[in-house]
Amino acid sequence: MGNYILLPEQDFPGRNCKGLQAMWKQKAQTSDNGAAAECPSLGIVIPALDAGEDFPKILQSLQEATCLFDLDIVVVDGGSGDETVHHAQKARARVLETAPDPAAQIQAGLDIVFGDWLMILDAGTMLRPGWSTVVRAFVEQKGAERFAGYGKLAVREDGKIRREDGALSKLRNQFSGLPFLHQGFILHRGLLNRMGGVMALGGLDRMTIAGRVGHKHLIPLPFQAIQESERLPRVSWGARLSRVAGWLIFALLMVPPSAVADWTK
Repeated sequence: MGNYILLPEQDFPGRNCKGLQAMWKQKAQTSDNGAAAECPSLGIVIPALDAGEDFPKILQSLQEATCLFDLDIVVVDGGSGDETVHHAQKARARVLETAPDPAAQIQAGLDIVFGDWLMILDAGTMLRPGWSTVVRAFVEQKGAERFAGYGKLAVREDGKIRREDGALSKLRNQFSGLPFLHQGFILHRGLLNRMGGVMALGGLDRMTIAGRVGHKHLIPLPFQAIQESERLPRVSWGARLSRVAGWLIFALLMVPPSAVADWTK
């Protein structure tokens, strides 16, 4: 797997869907995969709790997918005290209110969201324009139902991308085999059902899901998932480098990702 279509950022947003669809089909026809006749369905589940003032922009970044997918967005709110629910409703996402338990929120969203393909996304992640073309190309590849994909983490501070965090994330993904939810996690509903869903996996989010999918079936996709630095926990460079060293050791010892999930949280 690996022939992806990424349109230039200047093509988003502002292009009408017909123009975007025509551009995508033209590029798809020149690839090995071709263009699918039917529009695939994608359900996005966003567990949220006090998502903050950037949430409207984050929801807006998902709207380009309406051009290439039959799209359904479900925001599962855990009792926010801010405008999270209002912003979700204004963006025409479906809203489900539950207790503030991330695994339960994700499972509740997956239970009601429509779509053969599923994306689990952190409420603080903005997907860079063009992400939907990458995901569309991924889901249309032969055998994609057996794989899960995720984007490249980029951390933004004071309006600028911190390259070092993206590099550390890449190292961590490579050696631990476990992408974070705020990288955008995409898999087929059939694959999730075969694993029994989130709660049947015994706990939270990407740790258990990615671990069960298996490192060989996790595909890094060429789109950026951007997190604001203030939403991430503060970790010293010493602690970061210690973790990288740990991932290297685990990789050399061929320790399975599921065995180190707690350590990588």
